[in-house]
Amino acid sequence: IQSKNESTEPFFITLAYNAPHNPYQALLSDYENETGLHHERVYKAMIKAVDRGVGNVIDSLKSTGKYDNTLIIFTSDNGGTHLVGIDDINYPYNGWKCTFLRVPMFMQWPNKIPKGIEYNKTVSHVDIFSTITSVVNHNDSSVDGKDLISHVLKKTNDEPHDTLFWRSGDYRSIKVNDWKYSISDHMDKQWLFNIQNDPQELNNLINNVP
Repeated sequence: IQSKNESTEPFFITLAYNAPHNPYQALLSDYENETGLHHERVYKAMIKAVDRGVGNVIDSLKSTGKYDNTLIIFTSDNGGTHLVGIDDINYPYNGWKCTFLRVPMFMQWPNKIPKGIEYNKTVSHVDIFSTITSVVNHNDSSVDGKDLISHVLKKTNDEPHDTLFWRSGDYRSIKVNDWKYSISDHMDKQWLFNIQNDPQELNNLINNVP
């Protein structure tokens, strides 16, 4: 982190934690302060370590006078895996890691984004690049992402994306407006959900398709 006495040029940091992810291991001091079954305590302790690390970054930004004018984006690349043994790890959503379920994305920029805004339209991780480049006034219309700042601040009412695609091996999904269609060649299965009416993806409508 640059100090407030150094250059005012923009800076960029990517902080990619491998926790909570295997290998599942944590500090004993964090583990002992948690409750539940062994695997649950380990998982909670790993999350606590991430929280502490993010807090250290924020403290550094504040101590250097850069906190109020820094955009912080916190998100996850995947939902929780079934391997950890916690059945409701992605509650209230149905599915696991690599099944393309919703994940949290938080943005904070005290000088720009008012507190308490909740944005419910569909966004994607591809939007992070476009959002950052827009912040430093380097827009590139050739990329797929959208500047989320303008959407969050309601400078535009357009949907960021009408259609999104995902793929992991033989598992593929497409989301078009309120509809999400997924197919797995390995499992020889298909799923169709209206995620506006069924955000938990519990009612597979594929058999209702003519």
